[in-house]
Amino acid sequence: YLYNAGANVWSVRERDVNSAEIIVNNDVVASGYSETGTWTVGSIAGYGGTYRVATASAIENATAVFIPNVTQSGLYWVSVRCIAGANRATDVSFTIIHSGDTSRVKINQKIHSDTWVYAGQFYFTAGSLNKIILSNQSLEAGQAIIADAVRLGGGIGAQADCVNTSQGFSN
Repeated sequence: YLYNAGANVWSVRERDVNSAEIIVNNDVVASGYSETGTWTVGSIAGYGGTYRVATASAIENATAVFIPNVTQSGLYWVSVRCIAGANRATDVSFTIIHSGDTSRVKINQKIHSDTWVYAGQFYFTAGSLNKIILSNQSLEAGQAIIADAVRLGGGIGAQADCVNTSQGFSN
């Protein structure tokens, strides 16, 4: 209920019961990542190494394309990852092409750094053209747009959700 009302809700459990986990990372071109337009390397570490930065513009002139290799058709939760910051856009557009359909979502990149941010659940067909396209088109021209990684599915714990782990308590 809270999520549908617009609240940021952080579940303590993995949302997706799909045992598959597909990660497309900007540092691993073979994972299905590509770019158009001008992108630069971020100033600190991103997921799996680096992240990429484009400048927000009223007219799209840069995209980051994440093409997951979906080997099993089904419903997948889609999550995106970025390094948040005060100079980030709050209306970052992701176009999700899945099973012949197209969905669009907006993600606020000023908040929720170093964690997977839920974008929605979509049906993906194995062997078809599935992709997630991040655009630099924004109402906040001049702000930074971050491309780091996209995850489909929840997996079975192969990758940590957050880089900030708890330390054990000792007396």
